[in-house]
Amino acid sequence: MELIPQGSALSPILFLLYINDLPTAIHQPIQCGMFADDVALWTSICTSDVNEMDVQLQSLQQSLYKVFIWSNKWKMLLAADKTQCITSRHQILILQHSNLKECDHVKYFGFDHLNYIYGKAAKLVYLI
Repeated sequence: MELIPQGSALSPILFLLYINDLPTAIHQPIQCGMFADDVALWTSICTSDVNEMDVQLQSLQQSLYKVFIWSNKWKMLLAADKTQCITSRHQILILQHSNLKECDHVKYFGFDHLNYIYGKAAKLVYLI
């Protein structure tokens, strides 16, 4: 089987088709966002009930496990060492047998790119 070389015009389209089913592995209340090869999972916890928070965090951990299973199925390598998380309870989350690094801020390329485009557009509007 011949592979499509990286940098080919077809490569981005084929990659998107290849990972298109990843969000189907994630179930409510966890949400999933994808931008190029970045994937973000999140949930909102709007309660002070400790048990409800634990249930939400367990759902998030289960979704991380499903992403791990999906990656094994499709032979995709995950960069667990580059993966970060923000939790309000200092909960240890695990991906691919590694504890995720907890941070105060996570850089997500999709949002950062939108902010960059917004900044460029705002400068152009100001000039007009």
